Amino acid sequence: MLRSIFNLFLVFIICITASGIPVNVDAFDFSLPLPSTNTSISYVTNLNTDSLENPSTIQLEIHGITPMELTYEGDQRLLLEVFQDNQQIANINGNDLIIETNELSSAVEENLEYTLDISQQKLNLPNGNYVFHIRSLAQELKKAKPFILNVSYVSIAKYIPASNSIAQGTMALHLGFTDSDYQYLIPVTRVVPYDRAVLRTVIDQLRTGPDPALGLTGLPVPEVKKLSVTKDLLTVNWTADAVQAAQGSSVASLASDGIIQSLTAVSGINRIKFLVDGKESDELFHGVGTRTIFTADKAPKIYLAYDNQKDRMLLVPYRMQSKDRDTLVQEVFTGLKTAEVQGTAAINLKAVLPSQIELLDFAVHNKVLALNLSKEFLDAHPSRTDLQRMIIDAILYSFTSIDGIDKVQIKVEGNAVDSFASISLSQAIKRPLFINPER
Repeated sequence: MLRSIFNLFLVFIICITASGIPVNVDAFDFSLPLPSTNTSISYVTNLNTDSLENPSTIQLEIHGITPMELTYEGDQRLLLEVFQDNQQIANINGNDLIIETNELSSAVEENLEYTLDISQQKLNLPNGNYVFHIRSLAQELKKAKPFILNVSYVSIAKYIPASNSIAQGTMALHLGFTDSDYQYLIPVTRVVPYDRAVLRTVIDQLRTGPDPALGLTGLPVPEVKKLSVTKDLLTVNWTADAVQAAQGSSVASLASDGIIQSLTAVSGINRIKFLVDGKESDELFHGVGTRTIFTADKAPKIYLAYDNQKDRMLLVPYRMQSKDRDTLVQEVFTGLKTAEVQGTAAINLKAVLPSQIELLDFAVHNKVLALNLSKEFLDAHPSRTDLQRMIIDAILYSFTSIDGIDKVQIKVEGNAVDSFASISLSQAIKRPLFINPER
């Protein structure tokens, strides 16, 4: 229609011009309304797919509006809504995920770009499949559809199951190391040639540090001057430079706990006393007094997965507050599914139980805990026997850390389980002897 009117107008002008009549061109307005070039507000990413496995970072751009036009009610700029099995399970402040913000300009438009960290470690989500809805909280984007992304987190590290046997002529040492962030004390079983000087061997192996393949960090262990045993009490006499061996409260505390845990794991040793060059000291391990007699930590613990995307996945004990037995059983089971321990998120640790598994009921009789689980238990990690074994190990170590529980029997829908992870669950099982074998 507009084109026809324009053509008629041109014919009119040509006719007037041909007739010789003077025309004032400025009197005519040749501008015509054109279709708007503005596009609707939308989200654009650097991805060529809407499904990712074990993602780390993504770039998210807001198109259709300049950054200067965006207004917010508060400080929060982005929101990540996490869905699983068609249910929303988390709201995450997108500000915490922003690594970098850029304003992109071109001849046509200006856009706002965010670089976001959506790694499993950052979001602290267990292995599984999720749907992410990412949206800006700007007032101008209230009606814009969120960016939707399907995300799956699957461990690429291998879990080596705990065991109950070692080769003849060797001995197993329980050594305490830590993660790269010095957050947790992680037990590792190292098998070495048999030596009658077991306690000194433990100290020497702690000083050697962990196998690099584990991705762990060694703790500062001073040089020993003398070891002496009286009944179940081990006295460790450190050299004079022991006070300077561990600097910083967190590192010193982990070093002290690692030494105590490793030495009290030796049969017959229940108590530890420290001396420095034969004398008492209040400055050892950042203020740990030598007048204290230390014992192994008997508090209940939940065992969660430490996965730093290296070659190995390890089980890590997370200390719990003591409560009545039935409450602890329920809290342990919840924690194994959520990686939350009595309401506190275990940072950088992962749940070992798929969230779909339910605890139908439980009972304790003659120090045997009978867990009755839902049928989803049998569907856990069908292609990963090692992760199935990790489930069994975590259950055994966690529940037997509760006072009054020595064995665990797992049932499904009230029925005994003949085989799971290539082992029989038809009878109650004790915790294995050797956790996190180093090799």
